[in-house]
Amino acid sequence: MSVHYHEYRHLMNSVRINATLKVTLIGILIIGLFPLFLDINGNPIFSYLGLFFNLFLAFSYICMSIIAFQKRMTLVLPKETVVAQIVDMIADGLENLNIISCLLVIAFRQKCLVKFYEKLKAIDLRLYDINVKNCKTFDINMNIISLGRKLTIVGISFFIICTVDHLRLLFDNYILSIRFWIAYQSTKIVIYNLIIVFCETMIFFRKSFAKLNLLFQQSSLSYDKIQGTVQKKCSYVKYTNIISKDDFVSLDIGHLHNILSELVDDFVGFYSFMIGSTIVHNFIHLSSNIYRIYLFLKFNGDWSLLDFLDFTSIMIWLNVKILILYFLCALPAAVSEEANKKSIFIHSMLKAVRENDLTSNNKRITRLLTILCQTNLEISVYGVFNLDFKCFQSILTTSTMCIVFMIQLEHLK
Repeated sequence: MSVHYHEYRHLMNSVRINATLKVTLIGILIIGLFPLFLDINGNPIFSYLGLFFNLFLAFSYICMSIIAFQKRMTLVLPKETVVAQIVDMIADGLENLNIISCLLVIAFRQKCLVKFYEKLKAIDLRLYDINVKNCKTFDINMNIISLGRKLTIVGISFFIICTVDHLRLLFDNYILSIRFWIAYQSTKIVIYNLIIVFCETMIFFRKSFAKLNLLFQQSSLSYDKIQGTVQKKCSYVKYTNIISKDDFVSLDIGHLHNILSELVDDFVGFYSFMIGSTIVHNFIHLSSNIYRIYLFLKFNGDWSLLDFLDFTSIMIWLNVKILILYFLCALPAAVSEEANKKSIFIHSMLKAVRENDLTSNNKRITRLLTILCQTNLEISVYGVFNLDFKCFQSILTTSTMCIVFMIQLEHLK
């Protein structure tokens, strides 16, 4: 008993903290991202303080959004037409609604985040020591320092960009105090932190599916050895109420693949509205920014300092929006591609059945093969559109059509 306890403690100390725990630890210090607290064992628990904190942030941001929206209605930026102003205001309105919804959803659905964390931790403990260096995957350091640096860089860059925005608006008598501007813009960082969380978790899923595929690619192992390789780790796993110990130990790799696929569906379902609205308002901002660039290039006169600041700000935000849309589409596509390599699973299981004549498990294996053949993991937003490269291509194509439409509206005037 003591041997197992010490081995378990050694396992817990050596395991990398997974994506959700990292976000929880850092998110306590970041505005409204994950309003959770940790117990003495390092597990997230429900927090009423985090709930009221997010509610306060949401109420404050609603008031600030109303003030900023009223100011924006009377502001005409350099080289900005009426059409560009209307489109930009629509995008800002959708972004504000997205931020408010993020704060409220994360505040009221903390228990879903806790359950998701428990499942993710169980999966990570089971697959933590499988080497995927020779497998095509995202080799990204998944530790707390790495994520902290990313969020810090994003935060610093965000405030630099917002400072440039504030300076250029002051030139045009856009009178808002610097304290109000910082409070209004700093709350928006919730969206960018959310995107980092989503991308980091997608990378974790991608690596987990790659580890499962790597196990099946080891053709020298029989079905029993492959199954034993994973089950051997289970005696040290701290089981939760989500997955009982008996069920967890009896699962083979195929069932683990099925559980991981369901976990991906649950995760995407939780973030669907937030990710979908993020894509929509970034798409509108992208179209508006490209149209503003067209207006600047069309202008033949001399540029003032305000023109230069405004053009620089537009170019920076344009690149940010394109990168956001790309990663929100590319990483889920990579997860789906890795998860849908069912031929490896099916071939390995059938080979093991033929070689080892596992008659007692034939029905169980056949049922599992049927499940794997019938299921196909597709990451989508409420089933409206799939998050893949085709989605990214469609966004760029639609954005081009919107720009052409806005140019035609200007000519009609």
